[in-house]
Amino acid sequence: MTYEESLFHYQTCERLINERVWATVRATGYEFDELRSKASEVFMHACETYDESRATKFSTWLSLMLNGHLLNYAKKMRRELPTIDIMLIEEFSEISAFHSAQLHDEIAKLSEEAQHVCKIILDGPADVLHIADDLPAKMIRGAIVAHLREIGYSRPRAWDCIREIKQMLETL
Repeated sequence: MTYEESLFHYQTCERLINERVWATVRATGYEFDELRSKASEVFMHACETYDESRATKFSTWLSLMLNGHLLNYAKKMRRELPTIDIMLIEEFSEISAFHSAQLHDEIAKLSEEAQHVCKIILDGPADVLHIADDLPAKMIRGAIVAHLREIGYSRPRAWDCIREIKQMLETL
């Protein structure tokens, strides 16, 4: 496929790509930009592997590839620990030591779900989640989200709580 053909297909399929990415974002809770980047890679791969001699449109071929690759990517990311750039446990420890009253006032302003997550964190993740306190923050956050998933939270809902707590911590 030539560059011009690829450009034409990209322009005609950009909406399809974005729709598939947003569907995956809604289903998994992963960041749009991360999945959009992966979708761009899939588009390039689809351009390389598309065979015009088969009786299928490029958009159909791309749609099939996007569905498969984005879901596989999401499964791969699920096996790896989430990478949200916050240090919840460390921040809670530092803040609670110095601003205990202010912290509790701010927690009271959060949504009920985020307050529940704060309670889990403040009560001690080692006790609640059966993890060691000396683990890296990423692993602890992953364990918190896994625990929330076990008690009925969806992945996006759990990460929304984490983000809400992060915003609250940034204001302190």
